[in-house]
Amino acid sequence: MADYVRYVFLWFYTSGVIGGYSLFETDAHGNYKLNLLLSNTEIENRLAVYVSQDVLYEVRTCLLSVLQQLLKDDYEGYLGVDMMICRIAGGYVVHPCVEINLRLNMGVVSRLFFDRYVSPSSSGQYVVEHYAAEGEALENHHRCLSAYPLKIAQDGHILQGYLPLTPVQATTHYQVYVVLSDAGV
Repeated sequence: MADYVRYVFLWFYTSGVIGGYSLFETDAHGNYKLNLLLSNTEIENRLAVYVSQDVLYEVRTCLLSVLQQLLKDDYEGYLGVDMMICRIAGGYVVHPCVEINLRLNMGVVSRLFFDRYVSPSSSGQYVVEHYAAEGEALENHHRCLSAYPLKIAQDGHILQGYLPLTPVQATTHYQVYVVLSDAGV
């Protein structure tokens, strides 16, 4: 029996452009919680603990080929594949296709956010948070503003800190935000 170790997301654009990886986490019920904001190279390095880069590249090449054959001219846009790294009999394997998303999803959004706005030396989390009670989101927002001051590099990229990506009010029950740290600071 396979034992889940890590969720991986690989996204493409239907033109054949490989957009990259993202690592994501879910709660005990399988609900999306967050993406780790890391460079593609860092994600490959973390996955190399389980499977070789050659295996990752082979899976990526096969997925791209199969998806292009299946979709042909029927879909144009972002698409992504949820995969898992699983432990089986003392080793690790890639479950290459848990789900295919023919849409812009959190894996794509977090990858694009990292690539466009975050310093390559930084890492962090892209979080979607649910708050049961009114006021909890605002309390978390104020705590994060104080605990993780935002620091921007000369080139305009985010080095570290907390950045809310959705408005936060007393009545907010869902929030999207990032928290980053920089190895160079």
